[in-house]
Amino acid sequence: MRKSKYLVRTLVLGLVVTWGASQARATLYTIGGVVGADLESGWNLNIDGVQDGGGNALVGDIKLIPSIGSTINTVCTDIQGTVYLGSSYNFVTKAFQGQDGLNPNWGYGNGPGNGVPSIPANAAAGIQNAAYVFDQHKSVLTGASLSDKAALQLAVWEALYDTGNSGGYSFTATGGRFEASNGSDTAATTTALNWLTTDLGLNGQKSHTQYAGFLLQPTVSATDLTPNAAAQEMIGTLTAVPEPTTMIAGALLLLPFGASTLRFMRKNRAA
Repeated sequence: MRKSKYLVRTLVLGLVVTWGASQARATLYTIGGVVGADLESGWNLNIDGVQDGGGNALVGDIKLIPSIGSTINTVCTDIQGTVYLGSSYNFVTKAFQGQDGLNPNWGYGNGPGNGVPSIPANAAAGIQNAAYVFDQHKSVLTGASLSDKAALQLAVWEALYDTGNSGGYSFTATGGRFEASNGSDTAATTTALNWLTTDLGLNGQKSHTQYAGFLLQPTVSATDLTPNAAAQEMIGTLTAVPEPTTMIAGALLLLPFGASTLRFMRKNRAA
């Protein structure tokens, strides 16, 4: 009887998982953001020695507006993907731990292309470091200056593409993959670099691994969930996971309470 129940539970679980996978659909978001209020123009961006954005890229707060639900204030991760203000794109949620970028690969030393990175550890560390910087400063997207909004996007890109570079974080040509400049806003790169070195260290040595959550990954359509490398991935919801030592300490604090509960139960049973 016990074996039969186990088989039934296993069968039901398998059916639920299969049904859930068959029901997976992309969510449609309209790209929002006001140039001059949310997004700063005039940025010259370079990735792997190639100019991106034609020397007049928009950088800052991207608003993802669903047909139903709350607007998401975020930044993009895949710099060579493109999204257009006012257009709608399909996205699915994808866990970012250990993941790599769509276009191009994340992490220093991984170069251009959409294949498997040659240094996967740098790619994994890049998204974790970017998540940490984003989580620490994401409030600027809804209540700070245009320069600070641009700074957060720049910091995320630099963490993604130059984590692992022994030359350290920089927005100028120092052997890194990502470069950025705007003659009208030098404060943004200064702010971003300050956040990076404070949060991650000069060379990213203060690596972070505690973040779970998801990216919003663009798809070909609402039914074809093939990743669309022509569009940009966005940072979605983040959750800071406690370090193992913190979890153990918390469990130890509960031990006296647990022992008291056991004693109380035995006493009542004896009575």
